Amino acid sequence: MLDNSLFRTIAFHASVAPNRVAIFAGGAEISYARFRDDIDAVTCVLAAEKLDAGTRVAILVDKRYLNWTIVFACMRLQLPSVHIDEAREFADVGDCVVITDTEPPAGAAKVIRVSQASIRQGAEMVRHKDVAPDPEALCRVILSSGTTGVPKKIPLTYEEFRQRCLNVAVTYQFDSSARFLCAMGAGTVGGFIFPCAAWTGGACLVMRAPELVEAYRTGRPTIVLAAPTFLEKLVEAAGESATAPPDAPTLYVGGSMLRDSLNEAARKRLSPALFVAYGSTEATTVTMAPAAAIMNRPGCVGFALPYAEIQIVDKDHQPVAQGTEGIVRVRSEGMADEYLGDAEATSRAFHDGWFYPGDMGRIDRLGALHLTGRADEIANLAGLKLSPERIDAVMRDVPGVKDAAAFSVPGDPHDELWLALVEGEGFEGAVLRARYVQAFPRQPFPKLMRLESIPRNAMGKVRRLALREAVKKTQANKPHA
Repeated sequence: MLDNSLFRTIAFHASVAPNRVAIFAGGAEISYARFRDDIDAVTCVLAAEKLDAGTRVAILVDKRYLNWTIVFACMRLQLPSVHIDEAREFADVGDCVVITDTEPPAGAAKVIRVSQASIRQGAEMVRHKDVAPDPEALCRVILSSGTTGVPKKIPLTYEEFRQRCLNVAVTYQFDSSARFLCAMGAGTVGGFIFPCAAWTGGACLVMRAPELVEAYRTGRPTIVLAAPTFLEKLVEAAGESATAPPDAPTLYVGGSMLRDSLNEAARKRLSPALFVAYGSTEATTVTMAPAAAIMNRPGCVGFALPYAEIQIVDKDHQPVAQGTEGIVRVRSEGMADEYLGDAEATSRAFHDGWFYPGDMGRIDRLGALHLTGRADEIANLAGLKLSPERIDAVMRDVPGVKDAAAFSVPGDPHDELWLALVEGEGFEGAVLRARYVQAFPRQPFPKLMRLESIPRNAMGKVRRLALREAVKKTQANKPHA
């Protein structure tokens, strides 16, 4: 039976090395043997509910270890699952059976309650006998980042799941000696696929305990996947005088652009083995590069991985000349090919076997991809096209600025440029303006929006649409003269 649910792989590791650590959580070590047995027990409990294969389930579980045993139990029972963090997300996942250890969302037709006691209960039940799922059957639904509005539902088949796990395990060097800390939530593609890939290779997953900086300090990870926002927290926690230790982990950062100052500080204080990666929920990681190699190369996100292909095309889907800016499209093994229940969005994002992530970019003479901005975020300022991420990188390095995010608000005759700003100690408006004028002499100084924090999604990406809508709402509520 082809192992496309991962349970047989976990069981294999449990057989050949039963005491090998599968999970480190809050100082406690959980062996592969216990992980296998607990998955088996939860499978028995859910099997007793007699849900038909193909029944979709929404998992709303606070306890992370219990969550993973449920995920694999659902795969074994051929119950496609989706992760929800809060009850308000339930409307996004449709008519699902809810499996929860907390309060279920209102309106759920059927609720299955689970707890740590369920593991003890299942251990006394008759073992479940697996039936190989159809490789093309739905395995998991992942919600997109939602930066452009309502999150889209991205389906993964069992075969796509298997391909992604194998590719990620090889690319990120997950083996039995690895200890992996994932700084992304289980509802994201990184927070789901990467732990599964780690277990594919027989690695240990370091869970947050109770928060990520502490898990980094106590979990002794050898591999870390993080968004720039978490990397910044690690750099700050290390202190200005810190230097990377001899046994420093390998750090991978993705989700949004890595600015040069953070790049340099992270390699000095945390680890010289820092890599940038670029990908999407729909296609997983498609490029990678050493962070040192992209210094002073704005927007560079590296080279296509062996299982992926990248092209730059025009609006008619025709490839453009090398070095020419255009629309980025990608394809990779294990890539999704639709959004569930959204034919219109599917037709916009998928074309002729390619996925269009919505980015603009170019490929240089060495084959490296350079992103120049999001197609729907490029500001048109009286004919001058501007990428907000370039402004972000400069403004976040201004003394006294804790965080910043540029965005545009459509206007007539041209867009209006704004800068959302989180001010810290020592902030001076004159210094901000001077740095902006120096970096962008041809561009107008933006209007300022002062906030306590910049809205970001689980991957660390700025929710620019939310900032734009906040400005529109404020303007609409202003009294007319």
